[in-house]
Amino acid sequence: MILSGPGVFVLRAKPGDSLTLDWASVSARQPSFIRVWYGETLVEEAFIGAYSPHTWWQGNDLLGRRRLQIGSLLKIELGDGLKMRIEGDLEQIN
Repeated sequence: MILSGPGVFVLRAKPGDSLTLDWASVSARQPSFIRVWYGETLVEEAFIGAYSPHTWWQGNDLLGRRRLQIGSLLKIELGDGLKMRIEGDLEQIN
């Protein structure tokens, strides 16, 4: 799934074989930011430099120490010019 900022996107964890958030990456042509809420908790806030992609994976998870639960919501706020690619058991609901 690819998200383009600026904007706020709401994703829901859907049932799957593994129910995981496998990988996420963001990049921008200009300095920007990302904020991610898992439920009501802010779990990630990062400044993204121009042409400096940032990637999350299992050892550096976007959710921190939380585990993805069926039906749980992620709210992702992307700054201007930011693109994000996410791979995992999620569906966009807005």
